[in-house]
Amino acid sequence: MKQKLFICAAPALYSIDNVGIILSTFKEDTMIEGALLPSIFSLVAKTPCSTEELLTQLNTQFSPAKIVAAVQQLIAKKLLSTEAEAPNNTEHELTKNRLKKLFNQPIGPLTLSSTFFEHIVFQSTEDNITHINISDKQILITPATGLCASCISARILSHRPLLKFAAENKKSAQLINRHTTGLPQEQLNKLLQKFEGALDPHLFWDIDLTNNTASSYAVQPKGGCNTCNTSNTVTSYFHKDIETLKTTRTQGFRVRTLEETYQNLLPLVHPVVGIISKLAPYRSLENELVCNYSSGRNLAFSSTNRFWLNNHLRSSSGGKGKTALQAKVGALCEGVERYSMVHQGQQPAITAPYKPEDDAFIHPHTCLNFSPAQYQNKDAINSAVKSFHQLIPQPFDESTLHHWSKAYSLTKDKPCFILSEIAYAQYSDKNEDTFFAYPDSNGCAAGNTHLEAILQGTLELIERDAAAIWWYNRCERPHIDIDSIGNSYINEVRDYYNGLNRAFHILDITTDLETPCFVAVSYNKKTQTEILYAFGCHVDPNIAIERCVIELNQLLPVALTARSSNSDQTLYAWMDTQTINDHPHLNTNQPTALNFKTTHPNKIEVLEEAIQTLTGRLAEQSIELIAFDLTEKDTQLPVVRMLAPGLRHFWRRTGPGRLFDVPVKLGWVDSVLTEEQLNPHSITI
Repeated sequence: MKQKLFICAAPALYSIDNVGIILSTFKEDTMIEGALLPSIFSLVAKTPCSTEELLTQLNTQFSPAKIVAAVQQLIAKKLLSTEAEAPNNTEHELTKNRLKKLFNQPIGPLTLSSTFFEHIVFQSTEDNITHINISDKQILITPATGLCASCISARILSHRPLLKFAAENKKSAQLINRHTTGLPQEQLNKLLQKFEGALDPHLFWDIDLTNNTASSYAVQPKGGCNTCNTSNTVTSYFHKDIETLKTTRTQGFRVRTLEETYQNLLPLVHPVVGIISKLAPYRSLENELVCNYSSGRNLAFSSTNRFWLNNHLRSSSGGKGKTALQAKVGALCEGVERYSMVHQGQQPAITAPYKPEDDAFIHPHTCLNFSPAQYQNKDAINSAVKSFHQLIPQPFDESTLHHWSKAYSLTKDKPCFILSEIAYAQYSDKNEDTFFAYPDSNGCAAGNTHLEAILQGTLELIERDAAAIWWYNRCERPHIDIDSIGNSYINEVRDYYNGLNRAFHILDITTDLETPCFVAVSYNKKTQTEILYAFGCHVDPNIAIERCVIELNQLLPVALTARSSNSDQTLYAWMDTQTINDHPHLNTNQPTALNFKTTHPNKIEVLEEAIQTLTGRLAEQSIELIAFDLTEKDTQLPVVRMLAPGLRHFWRRTGPGRLFDVPVKLGWVDSVLTEEQLNPHSITI
């Protein structure tokens, strides 16, 4: 109790009053919440003190038991120590001056730090200074020329939401262990011998001290930056692409090969300053049939709101495929898609109240489909949920001024206006507590052209609508005769699942929109638990049925690999507690399986025809199809958000409409269910 306590040197530690502490390394950040922790570190940082002295100084704010427990926890985590570390007497200015010799032309002032982007958290983004961050094994050099500091900061902080949180709260934040590290003389000499005068100061440099190699990266200016993009005018081909719908016939649904798309997107990847932070296998099963890749943090859900930080800090983007290349391209496209969703300061087209007499204004409730009961009970619901998709926003107020973004109705062939909070994720012109819509990627898609993206986004809307109608009404649907598909890949997957002692079957959940939609289901045959299900939809039934199988493969590692505390725990709870017999709609209860080729003859093979067909099918059900261009200057990859007011999300949205009416119309159920009779289990994938 009387031993003096000292702060350990690493990692860098930020304390934020009344919140907790953030531990920061070159690779990641971690938050430990607790109002007591900043108080402890502030006191120990001023002068080493004992636990007994901490009790004396903090006893009016915190109980002795809490203080002692916190100190023991911090010692166990090696953040506090009873032994003082030797001071670092690095010749700071000498090191800085020697590192200047790495560049091939004179550069501005340098700052030297090992505190992992301290300059971004605490300094003004208007200061264009070359920053050098040093660890024992790595040097990161951030350029001072070519880009404004705010662009570089935005790139780094987009992948480090906890540091962004510290930056947004820097008035109450403090960097506790400001240890500046130099380089061992021998390593510095080796660096200069190899790279003196060879590094371009316009690039971001990553030097690996273990093997004395350096790699560079050209940081892209932020798409919404007026400083860096004044001469970077980019023409959007959104309307031009839409105009070609009636005049062009693109055979197939992609205008470029997977390899071409892959090579086009790969330059966007860098772990520190890239638009995409990584491209790596995700939960590999070491089986060539299961190909999953991650492209890093899901930027659309990387808000610094405490709810998002606590519940979705590890939310990631990813891709799946029949091959590794297909999975990589899917992951890269989803990474760009989620980045493009984020509001970058784009101005609304108009600011006005909702105008019911003008059909160009799309009422947000028709897109969201929450029920009156959900809005009425939103406070109780929101206080209990841990997943963003369960949050209920504010009910829309038609009488007040709102920001509207300009979209385009494919159905009416004219512009329309959607609420800006629906158009973008993390809409920065409003406080999150007053949002009428929370971030949602449903209907968002990337493509080599806008038409590619429009098709994929529309298919996702139709897929989710079918999934919701089937799931929440617990409709028992016929299953497909796997052999009748005639697909060797699906046959191999079935055999693989059987070898794992897992069931494997596919249900047909195609709705009145007449677009092939399937759900693949698997569960542990022995325990009848570990139920997984995944969806697929396409105008080409062969692609649709492959998609649901590939998506099921994306989920399979969740059942077969070690549990992660960073994953959605509601999915684990579903897998552990629910059996297939408890959910007849997931099982194969009909004695005769459907012949795939007879039930779903393939009729559409042209991109433009597919879009026109889907638009027409939706119109027959009085559903408008709307496209909003999300393409960003810095990616150049077309991204759209598709909306079809009235179609259902597969998240729990229980307002009146298709969710209740379509199953009766199709004869899937005998009568319309009440809201209370719907499946109490929400879709968890």
